[in-house]
Amino acid sequence: MPKFLSFLTGAWKVSSAGTPVRLTTTETRVTSVIITAESENTGLVVIGDANIVATAELRRGHAMAAGESITIDAARADELGLHGQGSPNMIDLSDLYIDALNSSDAAGWLAYR
Repeated sequence: MPKFLSFLTGAWKVSSAGTPVRLTTTETRVTSVIITAESENTGLVVIGDANIVATAELRRGHAMAAGESITIDAARADELGLHGQGSPNMIDLSDLYIDALNSSDAAGWLAYR
Protein backbone atom coordinates (compact mmCIF):
# COMPACT_ATOMS: atom_id res chain seq x y z
CA MET A 1 0.00 0.00 0.00
CA PRO A 2 1.45 3.44 -0.88
CA LYS A 3 2.51 5.76 1.90
CA PHE A 4 0.71 9.10 1.79
CA LEU A 5 2.43 12.32 2.74
CA SER A 6 0.96 14.80 5.15
CA PHE A 7 1.47 18.45 4.16
CA LEU A 8 1.72 21.44 6.49
CA THR A 9 1.79 25.12 5.48
CA GLY A 10 2.33 28.40 7.24
CA ALA A 11 3.90 31.82 7.15
CA TRP A 12 6.26 33.93 9.21
CA LYS A 13 6.15 37.69 9.53
CA VAL A 14 8.91 39.69 11.17
CA SER A 15 7.33 42.32 13.40
CA SER A 16 10.62 43.86 14.49
CA ALA A 17 13.69 43.68 12.24
CA GLY A 18 16.68 42.28 14.09
CA THR A 19 14.56 40.07 16.38
CA PRO A 20 14.40 36.45 15.17
CA VAL A 21 10.93 34.88 15.09
CA ARG A 22 10.45 31.15 15.70
CA LEU A 23 8.42 29.18 13.15
CA THR A 24 6.44 27.35 15.83
CA THR A 25 6.73 26.91 19.56
CA THR A 26 5.54 23.30 19.39
CA GLU A 27 7.65 20.39 18.21
CA THR A 28 6.70 19.65 14.59
CA ARG A 29 8.80 16.97 12.89
CA VAL A 30 8.90 16.84 9.08
CA THR A 31 11.08 15.23 6.43
CA SER A 32 11.42 18.35 4.28
CA VAL A 33 10.45 22.03 4.26
CA ILE A 34 10.44 24.61 1.45
CA ILE A 35 10.70 28.22 2.63
CA THR A 36 10.03 31.10 0.24
CA ALA A 37 10.62 34.80 0.88
CA GLU A 38 7.47 36.75 0.02
CA SER A 39 7.66 38.56 -3.33
CA GLU A 40 6.58 41.85 -1.70
CA ASN A 41 9.56 41.93 0.70
CA THR A 42 11.70 45.05 0.53
CA GLY A 43 14.86 43.48 1.96
CA LEU A 44 16.52 40.18 2.73
CA VAL A 45 14.99 37.50 4.92
CA VAL A 46 17.37 35.18 6.79
CA ILE A 47 16.47 31.62 7.80
CA GLY A 48 18.39 29.53 10.32
CA ASP A 49 18.64 28.46 13.94
CA ALA A 50 18.19 30.61 17.04
CA ASN A 51 21.52 32.39 16.38
CA ILE A 52 20.57 33.98 13.04
CA VAL A 53 21.39 37.61 12.30
CA ALA A 54 20.11 39.48 9.24
CA THR A 55 22.43 42.53 9.27
CA ALA A 56 25.13 42.35 6.59
CA GLU A 57 28.07 42.93 8.94
CA LEU A 58 27.16 40.03 11.25
CA ARG A 59 24.96 37.85 9.01
CA ARG A 60 24.39 34.28 10.16
CA GLY A 61 21.94 32.00 8.39
CA HIS A 62 20.69 31.60 4.82
CA ALA A 63 19.73 34.96 3.25
CA MET A 64 16.97 35.15 0.63
CA ALA A 65 15.84 38.05 -1.53
CA ALA A 66 12.15 38.51 -2.38
CA GLY A 67 10.79 35.45 -4.18
CA GLU A 68 13.78 33.19 -3.46
CA SER A 69 13.36 29.76 -1.85
CA ILE A 70 15.35 27.16 0.05
CA THR A 71 14.52 23.49 0.50
CA ILE A 72 15.79 21.84 3.65
CA ASP A 73 15.67 18.04 3.67
CA ALA A 74 16.34 15.88 6.72
CA ALA A 75 19.55 14.70 5.01
CA ARG A 76 20.94 18.27 5.22
CA ALA A 77 19.53 19.16 8.61
CA ASP A 78 22.72 18.24 10.51
CA GLU A 79 24.67 20.79 8.46
CA LEU A 80 22.22 23.45 9.59
CA GLY A 81 21.96 22.28 13.22
CA LEU A 82 18.27 21.41 12.91
CA HIS A 83 17.98 17.87 14.26
CA GLY A 84 18.03 18.86 17.90
CA GLN A 85 17.15 15.94 20.16
CA GLY A 86 15.03 14.13 17.57
CA SER A 87 15.29 11.61 14.80
CA PRO A 88 18.05 11.96 12.19
CA ASN A 89 15.34 11.41 9.55
CA MET A 90 13.26 14.42 10.59
CA ILE A 91 13.57 18.20 10.98
CA ASP A 92 11.88 19.93 13.90
CA LEU A 93 10.25 23.11 12.57
CA SER A 94 10.41 24.64 16.05
CA ASP A 95 14.20 24.84 15.55
CA LEU A 96 13.77 27.23 12.58
CA TYR A 97 13.83 31.02 12.90
CA ILE A 98 13.44 33.98 10.55
CA ASP A 99 14.94 37.45 10.79
CA ALA A 100 14.79 40.28 8.27
CA LEU A 101 16.37 43.59 7.44
CA ASN A 102 12.93 45.24 7.39
CA SER A 103 9.97 44.90 9.72
CA SER A 104 6.92 43.27 8.10
CA ASP A 105 8.98 41.23 5.62
CA ALA A 106 7.81 37.63 5.58
CA ALA A 107 8.25 34.09 4.28
CA GLY A 108 5.85 31.25 3.60
CA TRP A 109 6.58 27.56 4.06
CA LEU A 110 5.41 24.16 2.92
CA ALA A 111 6.52 21.04 4.79
CA TYR A 112 5.78 17.37 4.45
CA ARG A 113 6.15 14.32 6.62
